[in-house]
Amino acid sequence: MGINQSCNNIRLQKDNICNIGHCTQKVKGLSSNSASPTDVWFLTLQPNTKYGDTLVTGDVSLKIYLNPNMKSLELNGKKIPKNNTKELLYETNVYEHVIGPMLEYKINPHFVTFYGSADNCSFAQLFNILEDKTANKINDEIIDNNLLEKLFIRNTIWMGTSKSNRPSINNPSFSRCDPKEIDHVLAKKDLLKYNMIATAKSQETTLYNWFKKHNNKFPDSLAEVAIIQIVSALASLELFECAHNDLHRGNIFVNEFENDKIITYVSNNDFVYSIDSNICVLLYDWDRSYVSCLGQNSANTKSMCKYYSGCNEYVPSRDILKIFVSILRDITDNKYKMGIMSSIFMNGGGMAYFLKNVYSKDDSNILYDKKTETTLSKQWITQNVNPPKIILRNLIYFFNNPHITINNLSGDIYDFSDKNFKQILESVSEGKDISILNFNTKRDKETGTQEYTVKSPKRKSPKRKSPKRKSPKRKSPKPCKDHQYRNPETNRCKNKDKSPKRKSPKRKSPKRKSPKRKSPKRKSPKPCKDHQYRNPETNRCKNKHK
Repeated sequence: MGINQSCNNIRLQKDNICNIGHCTQKVKGLSSNSASPTDVWFLTLQPNTKYGDTLVTGDVSLKIYLNPNMKSLELNGKKIPKNNTKELLYETNVYEHVIGPMLEYKINPHFVTFYGSADNCSFAQLFNILEDKTANKINDEIIDNNLLEKLFIRNTIWMGTSKSNRPSINNPSFSRCDPKEIDHVLAKKDLLKYNMIATAKSQETTLYNWFKKHNNKFPDSLAEVAIIQIVSALASLELFECAHNDLHRGNIFVNEFENDKIITYVSNNDFVYSIDSNICVLLYDWDRSYVSCLGQNSANTKSMCKYYSGCNEYVPSRDILKIFVSILRDITDNKYKMGIMSSIFMNGGGMAYFLKNVYSKDDSNILYDKKTETTLSKQWITQNVNPPKIILRNLIYFFNNPHITINNLSGDIYDFSDKNFKQILESVSEGKDISILNFNTKRDKETGTQEYTVKSPKRKSPKRKSPKRKSPKRKSPKPCKDHQYRNPETNRCKNKDKSPKRKSPKRKSPKRKSPKRKSPKRKSPKPCKDHQYRNPETNRCKNKHK
């Protein structure tokens, strides 16, 4: 059976990803230990399916949640869905307007590949993804479609009520489920609407487990490569003023390859370096993120900001500080640790304050300032911590890593310089491409950071040629009035016998002499005391020598 024509390129526009079922061969679900409002499916696509010009060799991950704007359903006196998916809508926008363009325009490769998103997918469209492609977790046999329909409704109820410990779609168990609830929702399945985020499935090795696999050894050449890749990704996010806000070793993937691969990076001031290695880190999980142009994220509450530095503001280098809080704990070589910190901080005073009041051996990836009893402030970070691209350059020189070569242009090239980003924005404003948000950039002279505001693409209106107007022929001048005559030089009328203006003489105000004040006559000096005598030169009293 040949590949479906529409599977030749799954680089779909918004909402068309709902129909990815006809490109799917196999579905495997993921269970959840938390009270998550999402369900996750891993799709194995038909052979030779492409995303743009790239062959999709791995599985696709679907993150599914109920559309918060759908008509709510009554379930035992409760409405579903609960209003707890706004942060997922925010995450969708981050993927569309930041992560997607980051990869499409080859700005930085260290993000999970984004394939598309969807709003208002129907029950039938999503069931088409599962139908005849979902194997039983227990016996690996294809699940009967009638049973599968009820399993999908079961997981829908779990999403809508945010119950904990949701089973995977492949799990046929109905424990902790009310059959009446399933039948009730199944009867109204046509009212259900779903949203989706489609990304590439990673190898599922987190940075935490990868460091553990390498026995958390520092210094280690591959561990340093992973650190440089993470910092380069965070430096690229500065272009979009995007804060991850929840970055730790558990939500960074590390993909390992059989052969080494060369990637070249271009930063500011034409700083170029290449990495030749078999690893590639990928950042993901953007539900607590913040992007200036997207506005506030409801997940970032006041308490989240105060205690966990998950704030609705962009602070350059804050995410870098957060990830290093956890990485530095595994480094036992103090000289090596101080070398890394010197690359991050502008001065020794800021480093000392950080170690005393912020850095802790117990907490992970938080920046709580014990002195001020709140998260480390934007002002303090701006005054004491280097900008992301300066930290990146400092670390590259400090590591002096054999996998990293400076001024070497080879392999795949990714450019996250301000200059390149400006050129991308100019191409957007000219209407050449509208898949990236259009930003208007301003650079703060004091901090060196950039400010971006969303601006709709400029549309060039056709130039209208105004018709040339012929100047009217001058008529003969009007005759002058009786008391006037025409000046032959200016050809203008002028009054006859115009008497010249009399200039009033300037009156000089007499200088007032201030009366001389005679200094009062000095009275005779007071007599000196018994133990004093009068100095004849100064005429002052002075103590007699004892």
